[in-house]
Amino acid sequence: MAHRFILFAGLMAFWPFRFPGQILDVSYESLAAAPQQESARIARYCDLDWQPQMARPDLSGAPGLTASAAQVRQPVHRRSVGK
Repeated sequence: MAHRFILFAGLMAFWPFRFPGQILDVSYESLAAAPQQESARIARYCDLDWQPQMARPDLSGAPGLTASAAQVRQPVHRRSVGK
């Protein structure tokens, strides 16, 4: 597990080094605390028009094509903050 964490940390350090000023950092805590504000910030960074549904992916009818598909169907919450 420690080896995987070290690899992950290295990869996360690589991207800002490789693309300086082009990577937006989004903290989980900020997103969980203020999903509308953070999703609007992400949309602005990506030069997209923000839509209210961006803060509520759980209401989307689109399929969740991830290993955490069940989690995609949950509203944004703060239960995992600090874990």
